[in-house]
Amino acid sequence: MVSDRFDPTPAWSPDGTRISYTERSREFFSGKLKVLDFDRSTGAAKGAPLELYTARHDRGGAWVIDHVAWSPDGATLAFTLQDSGWDKVYLLPSRGGQPKQVTQGESEDGSPVFSPDGKTLAIVSNRGGFEESHIWIVPVDGSAARRLANLPPGVEDDPRWSPDGKNIYFLRTTPTELPDLYVASAVGDPAARALTHMLPRTFDATGIALPQVVHFKGKDGLALAGILYLPLAYKIGTRYPTVIWAHGGPEGQDALVFSPWSLYLAQQGYVVFHPNFRGSAGYGEKFRNLNVEDGGGGETDEIAAGVAYWVDQGIADPKLVAIGGGSHGGTAVNYAVTKYPDLWVAGLSLFGVADRATYIQRTNRNSAIRWETKFGGTPEEKPAVYRKADILPDVPKIKAPLLVLWGEEDPQVPPYESFQLVTALKEYNTTFVSFSYPHEGHVFSQPQHQLDALHKEDEFLRRYLLSPVGQSSTSTEEIPLGHE
Repeated sequence: MVSDRFDPTPAWSPDGTRISYTERSREFFSGKLKVLDFDRSTGAAKGAPLELYTARHDRGGAWVIDHVAWSPDGATLAFTLQDSGWDKVYLLPSRGGQPKQVTQGESEDGSPVFSPDGKTLAIVSNRGGFEESHIWIVPVDGSAARRLANLPPGVEDDPRWSPDGKNIYFLRTTPTELPDLYVASAVGDPAARALTHMLPRTFDATGIALPQVVHFKGKDGLALAGILYLPLAYKIGTRYPTVIWAHGGPEGQDALVFSPWSLYLAQQGYVVFHPNFRGSAGYGEKFRNLNVEDGGGGETDEIAAGVAYWVDQGIADPKLVAIGGGSHGGTAVNYAVTKYPDLWVAGLSLFGVADRATYIQRTNRNSAIRWETKFGGTPEEKPAVYRKADILPDVPKIKAPLLVLWGEEDPQVPPYESFQLVTALKEYNTTFVSFSYPHEGHVFSQPQHQLDALHKEDEFLRRYLLSPVGQSSTSTEEIPLGHE
């Protein structure tokens, strides 16, 4: 689960005469919920939009009005706010009024969808396990919610009601399943049935242990969690080469979902760990905003604490630990190899940020505002905060060889960030491999580029983490070291 989870998509009323949307500006970046009336005969707007709600300022730069849904009669809007410190579902009259909170507790709730009769909402919630999510049924009258289906840990999403309101269709993924379409009764039967099977049910035959949620402590004692993948044929008492993979966002979250890259690495003999460091979504607003004005600080310490935990557990080989990630995960790699240079034997920095000040000059408008908000102001107003998030002066500290990959048309993390990093690596004669992909934006989309990037990442990890003896490799390619 990665990056921007917020969905400000406009939504039409059931009769097609009104549309709801969230307006965002620098002054009201958390959002203003508005509704605009249309004349059905002409298709023209009928006057100015009605302002229904202005979200409070979020110092972390989050977009706090999310996923607006209309009731069948058009009288009510359901949407997600963070006003309680957690994502919660609220109801609001579509002609104006005060929002009413309809979900409670310390969990993240969202994606509300009205039942055909308007009496019930289907929502997605991580109550019961922060690293998983399930569909819950929430009566709009405030009575007790119930879980839709009794299914093992995984991530359920995108609920849709059947026209008669008797069933709910939804997507579900687990560490062994790609997203499949499921159906469950909305009237009390906890059983659910898969309607599609994207993968054959042969995972048990692979011999790879199921990924598991693991809890550990950060450097300052903060309670943290992550997802652990043990290597094929894991033996207690044996230390293994270890790959730390950092998620993007930073408001992403690693959860119990299907991760083919992590499963592949486990099959190749690595321990793989995905830490949910401060700033991650899924653990409430306070946790998500612990990285405000602290880019490259606590989150990097927590990634290092994750390594220390697995070394202390006798699982990770302290001499064979690599770190990788894309987007903010690539930024986390840049932070880690400069702040903890002796910890890593290799780093894979995929389209990450090198200097947050130059980043906000070149990224898109929303990202620039978001990061200025998260950093407490502009580079001129907060020079110390931006200096902490600038790894370029610290490149001479890097000891680990780096693989640097990026898209040449990335509007989110501009190519200049990776270019600056590569230029500095050359200047200080640091071992690295770099490659850019033409006509690629943020995250590689063309199949040939996806495969090429995975091949480069695989070979890079093999070179530095696995013994060159006995790999049974038929490849005739070699990744050159030095400057590209």
